[in-house]
Amino acid sequence: MGAVDGEKGINASLNLASSITEGKFYPKIYGNFDIGLPLPVNHTSLWFRNSLGNSFSNKYNPFTRFGFASFGNNYIDYLSSKMYRSTFSFPGVSYDSHKILIAKSFFKSMVELVLPPIRYRKVGFFNFFATYSSPSIFAGVLFSNDYNEYYSDPNIKESFSNIGIQLDTKLVMFSHLSATFSFGWARAFDNNVDNTSYDEWMISLKF
Repeated sequence: MGAVDGEKGINASLNLASSITEGKFYPKIYGNFDIGLPLPVNHTSLWFRNSLGNSFSNKYNPFTRFGFASFGNNYIDYLSSKMYRSTFSFPGVSYDSHKILIAKSFFKSMVELVLPPIRYRKVGFFNFFATYSSPSIFAGVLFSNDYNEYYSDPNIKESFSNIGIQLDTKLVMFSHLSATFSFGWARAFDNNVDNTSYDEWMISLKF
């Protein structure tokens, strides 16, 4: 009672994808396995979110690779407010960063601490008010393997890590129309290059 997000359980998925281009067939497979554990403090939980995938072709093109970037939220959105949990998000490395995360195969793991919601008795006015804010803190790591025949060493192994926070505030307009205002920040670290990091800020309104 009183939960605003999942506080425990297991979530798993397995996806098979394929593309046909230039008369050739390019299959890929990827999946997720998440497990959540409730903590002694009410409405506080710890989640371990894991993803992995593999492309079965060495040929380098957009159909045979996985890409990772950003929180994944649009300024105005209709999808989940917590897009940082999705398979191909990597908060900290924004779409305009001077780094592109591409992999033929990958393993990504994230630890997320979901904190108790902050509930409001009276914030706003008659036809526009906030009911609660839900904070979360996360940290993750991405291990990627790639193959590019045009390099002297075609096998490319890289790793990246990140930390971030997000605050979601539930809004109600005209008594029935609800929305979620999200604010987040993350920093990503390139573990392959010393003292290299990227920052990203995120603002989104989800209807």
